[in-house]
Amino acid sequence: VSHNAVCWNLEGGTATQRTLLSNPGGLLVQYSRAMAESRFGSFIVGARATAPIPGDPAMLQGVLLQPFLWRTSATSCNEVAAQQIPMLPGFNSCIAEDVSKDGSTVVGSCSSLSVDATGNLSVDDYESFVFDVGSGVIRSITAVLTSYGETAHHGLTLYQATGVSKDGRWACGNAFNNTTGTSVAWVANLRGRPRFVGPSIPPSTPARPPIRL
Repeated sequence: VSHNAVCWNLEGGTATQRTLLSNPGGLLVQYSRAMAESRFGSFIVGARATAPIPGDPAMLQGVLLQPFLWRTSATSCNEVAAQQIPMLPGFNSCIAEDVSKDGSTVVGSCSSLSVDATGNLSVDDYESFVFDVGSGVIRSITAVLTSYGETAHHGLTLYQATGVSKDGRWACGNAFNNTTGTSVAWVANLRGRPRFVGPSIPPSTPARPPIRL
């Protein structure tokens, strides 16, 4: 099975397709995925397959993902460089979901995946992250908010960051309400106050965070 992240360039009215990043050899499932690009197309984020999920060597339940930042030539869609984004400690599968205009800030989501003896997929933990490209530091968004003394997010698991503003200041995503068992949306200011806004959508969806492969 092969599924590759690609980039299309429409310069001159002609669509040109290029594969962003080939998958590592030796995997039964070849998988990479582009999730978002910066405003002018110079930065693209996503993930690629790295290994089988523990307990599932045949990859029947999917693969573990490593987040990536691709730097491209906006005029030709040629890959200039591919930067592997580190995992949050304690997690084995992550995906980058959005990038700021200048490519300096990346947000995404991490999971801790395993397959039990009966072949069922288990998600043991999940968390949203923010990655500072310049310093190479990845942090959970929960940890960022807590470090500033924010408490409005207490009782929520911020399991997914789906977007970041063009200046890298604001992030948004989905959270799990640990009391009501429902999904809610959140918005967080990563650099100033107010730090956290949410839940902004009334609980409605019975929540177990979706497994994204």
